[in-house]
Amino acid sequence: MIEDVKISGAVTNANLFKFDGLAKRMRIAGVEALIMGCTELSSLLNRIKKNDLKAVDSNIALACAALKLLQMPKHLIDSDEKF
Repeated sequence: MIEDVKISGAVTNANLFKFDGLAKRMRIAGVEALIMGCTELSSLLNRIKKNDLKAVDSNIALACAALKLLQMPKHLIDSDEKF
């Protein structure tokens, strides 16, 4: 899936179908949240939420950490997009 995004810039329907199956198996195994440590996985955030999983997007986490380091106002740092 990551390779598809890197090459074509999009996630195919076939990969989304595979991801849905993987998400179902993860939920059955007790997984509650995913850490999306690869920038290409950010494109799956809505799909992860659709599959009733929580997600931590590394892009958003990094941006929030940078804003905190810069001592930006709290309302700019807190985001529902993180989870």
